[in-house]
Order: sequence, then structure tokens, then C-alpha cells
Amino acid sequence: MAEAIGRFLLAVACMAMLAGMAGCADKAGKKPDATAGNADAMIRAGDAALSGGSAGRALAAYAKAKEAGADEALVLGRVCRAHLAGGSYQQALEACRAAVEARPDDAEALYGAGYAALMLRDAQGAVGYFEKALELRPDHVRSARMLGLAHHQAQDPEKAVAALRKALETGGDDADTENNLGLALLDLGRSDEAVAAFTTSLALKDSPRTRNNLGLALCRAERFEEAYAAFLAAGGEAAAHNNLGVCYREMGMADKAAAELEAAIARKPQFYRTASDNLERISTSAPPPQEAPKAPDQPQETKKDSPAPPAKEKASGTAPAAPAPAAAPE
Repeated sequence: MAEAIGRFLLAVACMAMLAGMAGCADKAGKKPDATAGNADAMIRAGDAALSGGSAGRALAAYAKAKEAGADEALVLGRVCRAHLAGGSYQQALEACRAAVEARPDDAEALYGAGYAALMLRDAQGAVGYFEKALELRPDHVRSARMLGLAHHQAQDPEKAVAALRKALETGGDDADTENNLGLALLDLGRSDEAVAAFTTSLALKDSPRTRNNLGLALCRAERFEEAYAAFLAAGGEAAAHNNLGVCYREMGMADKAAAELEAAIARKPQFYRTASDNLERISTSAPPPQEAPKAPDQPQETKKDSPAPPAKEKASGTAPAAPAPAAAPE
């Protein structure tokens, strides 16, 4: 909820205190400073630990690098990356902010701050960081993709659609970006365009989550047979009947909704509670306004894709599924 974030690449100035680092020869031809060499070694050790999946060991190594005199902005950027990989988003945000203060033109640190802010549910703050990163590096594809997601989570679908389409134009095809575009288009009531986006996403990467979203878009476009097929591919026969039933209910087709929900119960007893609750809603509540319908229940037996984080998002109880951000750092 996936593409890898990649590693932060931070340029390091060739300073006397870092004379022992590769590529930074001492101008006077003196022997490399032992302390600086140790700082470089600790940075490399931290990077290796992070690549091996140990954020804790990486953080410990970066702390030693700082003590040994490593460049502050370099260390802060690495600490930000390690906290992101470990899911410590508040600490990541603080480290990335500090890295930006130390080096305001660091697009990677801005991206990291936006990523962390988005995971902390500060969508507006994330928008600001991603926009600043793109001001510095218009070709920063990850920031472009995440900007669209941030606009979507900030409930600004018009801006989300514009940002996501631009990301696809500049960064090429991406399944998660197409899925997120489809969700933003659904928010705008542009069901046929959403169908096209979800279909493109599925052509790039099969996903039960996206198939469920496609079913929802087809429902809203009143293409019910196709919607059933999409729900069926996403989560099985009982789930497909349940989701189609909810779709009919949301559109005020009570008789058809009841038939589908009863079919869900008949085909899988485990759906009794879910489908019977939906049946009860038919008689106890009027359908919501057409411009903001609720989404069908997500099939419980479907193993949904993990969002590509920032996100260790849990599967929600309704569809469409949560948008799929880019994957967290390795």
C-alpha cells in the first residue's frame, strides 16, 4: 500500500572534520582524522543495519556517528529514515523537521516530514511538506504521488485528482497512484472515470482491494452485473452478493438489495450477521443522498493488500479501501 520509498540520499560537504569519509581527501595530504573516520564507519554501520531491517541498531549507530562528529544534517536525515522504517512517525517527523532546519534545500528530508505527517493524520501539514519538496525538485516523483494522496485525505478531491494525474504524467504508470486517483474521482461522483482508473490499476497489479473499489465504481455507474463480477473476484460469492446488496440499498432499490443480502446469507452462514444487519437497515433507514452514498461493506474473508506506507493501515470495515501510499523505507 507497493513501491519502495528508496533511500534518502544526502550530500555531504567535504569538510576537515569529515576528512576520513570516502571522496573527501585532506587538502594538506595529512592522515585522515581517526574521529572523522569513525563517524563515517558508524554511518555505514547504521545504513547496513537499516538495510537489514533493524531500525533500532541503525539508530544506535547513527547516535555514535553524531558523537564522533558526523555532519548534523546527514545524521538527522538518517535518523528520520530509520524512524520511518520503524514506524515511529512522531520521532521521524521531529528528525526530518530538524534536518530541514539544518539544510532547508533537502527535498528528501521534506519528503520524509510529509510522509510522517501523513501517517500522523496531519494531511494538511503533509501537503505543505510535499509541495516544498516539489518546489526544490519538480521531478521528485514520490512527493508528487504522495501530494495527491495527502490532498485526498485532506478531503480535497479536486486537488487530489490534479496532483495524481500530474504524478502519472511525470512519473509513469503506478498501480497505487491509479487506485488513489479512482478513489478521488469517486469522491467527485465521476464514476466512469473512476472505473477507468481502477481498471488501469488492476492491469498493472492485481489487488482484491482495487477490485472491490472497481465494484463500487461500477455500482455507482449502475453497471450492476459488472460490479458483481468485480466483487466476486475481490472476495468470493457470499461477499459479492452482500456488497451488491448494499449497493442496491444505497441507491434506493430495496427489493433487489434484500434479494442479494438473502443470497449472501444462503451461500455463507458466516455472513448472517453482516447481511442481516444490512437487511435491517433497508427497513429502518432511508438511503443516503445520492451525492454522498456510503460504501458497501468490505468482505471479511478477503485478505486485503497492505497499504504501501506511509501506511500500516488496518483493513477498514467498508469499501473503498484506504488509499495506498508508497511503501516505507527499507
